[in-house]
Amino acid sequence: MSDVASQLFEREAIRELIARVGRLLDTKDFAAVIASFAEPGSYVLRAYSPEIGKEMIWMSVKRAELLRLLKESAEHVHDLADRTHQITVDQISLEKGEALARSTFFSVPY
Repeated sequence: MSDVASQLFEREAIRELIARVGRLLDTKDFAAVIASFAEPGSYVLRAYSPEIGKEMIWMSVKRAELLRLLKESAEHVHDLADRTHQITVDQISLEKGEALARSTFFSVPY
């Protein structure tokens, strides 16, 4: 497979993984969400803050910490409505054996 074809294949696999994780979050299958992450994987949630005029990191956790947070989420006060996660993949970078995906999401009750 050519380099270009290989990169396209890898990018499409990443897009499918992100969509699958969204569906798993919809069903609250947190064990499967965590199983979707490689052992050295991490989750970073960044948001643009108009008040400070720049992007900020809202959450940055490794796989084990994300598992702990998801398991504890049932104990927190939150909206109990069933939700669907709408996710777009804005950018995927493949460099030196690592992948970085930038996506935008929102969740809405259904």
